[in-house]
Formats: sequence, structure tokens, C-alpha cells
Amino acid sequence: MSAPQTTPTDLPRPEKLSAYTFVTRYSATTLPFKLALLVCVLVFAHIAAMVYYHEVAIEKFYSDPDRVRWYMIDHFDLDTESGFGTYYSSIALLFIGRLLWQHAKITKRRGEVWCWWWFVLAVGFHWLSIDEVIAGHEVLNEHKSVIAKQAGEDRVRWTADGVWVAGAVGAAFLPFLWHIRWRLALFAAVGGSIYLGGALGIEQATDKYQDWGMLDTTEYLMWVALEEGMEMIGPVIFLAGLMPYLARDKERMAAARDPAA
Repeated sequence: MSAPQTTPTDLPRPEKLSAYTFVTRYSATTLPFKLALLVCVLVFAHIAAMVYYHEVAIEKFYSDPDRVRWYMIDHFDLDTESGFGTYYSSIALLFIGRLLWQHAKITKRRGEVWCWWWFVLAVGFHWLSIDEVIAGHEVLNEHKSVIAKQAGEDRVRWTADGVWVAGAVGAAFLPFLWHIRWRLALFAAVGGSIYLGGALGIEQATDKYQDWGMLDTTEYLMWVALEEGMEMIGPVIFLAGLMPYLARDKERMAAARDPAA
């Protein structure tokens, strides 16, 4: 028996395929919780793998320690671009960015003056997603360090510029945070502070390990667990405030389209 033919009218509408399909009261509660659990698993896997490799495997397989390195370091190390943590962070940030972009388009169609803040926020999350994979800030930092070295200056640390950029962006978004509901503003402030605390604060505090040549040590890699854990949990906290906000907005739009419902 031949398979039934699918006509164009049977296909879902484009909006049915968007990230907005995840925005329901149920997912607003469960999805951030599941992502938080996943972050905990990734951080625990990093700690366990790093401790085992540096404290046990190197001594046990001292003649050929790299025989276990490929799956203990490359996949579970949160400080590498080829690990599970990087893939998770990139996908999670992209998902949040898509939600923000689609909401920005909705607010623009409604003629809301704050739509451009939503667009800028969406672009920021898209860039963070890309940067997780390409490590653009590290490439820029190395380039600036080479220029500084040629000029006889100290090595440049990207976190110094990052603090100024984060401060400027935060100040620009203060009116926006005042405009949106207090719950989302609170989650955004807490999530953003934790994310920046890891990306800038812990990064700056542990930069000395690079000067000491101690990046491949258990001590430094435990700091990496804290830094990357903060960078992963910060967006989840923001998402925990964003999804209920969008769910309520969807319900209001549905009620406006069908008042009798």
C-alpha cells in the first residue's frame, strides 16, 4: 500500500515550528529545572574526569597517559571548545536567543517601543552562542597580546575590556529592566550577574595560572568547574524568568484573538 500523499495544507504553519512552541506554563517550570540538572551533571563530570586523570590516570599510565586523555579531557573538560559543555552552552544560548528574537518580532508588530531592546538582547545571545564555539574573545585577546608584546607592554587581558562593555550594556538596559515585569527583571539581573561573575570575575582571578604555566593542573581545573558552571547556570536562571513571562504574553494574545475562549 502506498503512503498517503501530504498536501501543502497538511503542513504546519511556520509559527508552529518556532521555538515559541516550547513556551507553555508546563515547560516554563520544567525546562529550566531540567537544564539546571544537566548543568550539574556536566560540572560533576568535569570534576570527576579531571581529578581522575590528573591524580590517578597519569600515575597509573605514566608510560602513555594520553591513552585515556582523548575521552577524559577532550569531551568532559569544560575549558575546551570540543567538549560536551561547550555544545550544551552554545545550544542553550541559541535557544534563548531564538525565543528573544521571535518575541521581539511580535512586539514590533504590536508597535511596542521596547521592541528594539528585545532585538538587541536577542542578538547578544546569538553572539554568545557563536562565541562559545569559536572562542572569539580568546582569539581577540591573543591578537591584542601579540601587539602588546611587540610594543614591549604587559600581556593584555580581555576581561579588563569586558568589564567596561558589560557595564555599558547593563546601564543601557536599566530603563528596559524597569519597564518589564519585576519578576523577569530580577531573574535577568541575578542570571546576568552570575554569568558575568564567572566569565569575567573568575576568569580574571584565575588568569595568574596562565602566567605560572599551571593551566593543566587539578587546582586550576577546579576553578574552571566553578567558572563554567556559573556561565552555564546564569542563562538558565534568566530562562526561568523569561519563559513564564512569554507564556503569559502568549495567553494574553490568544485571549485577545478569541475573547469567547
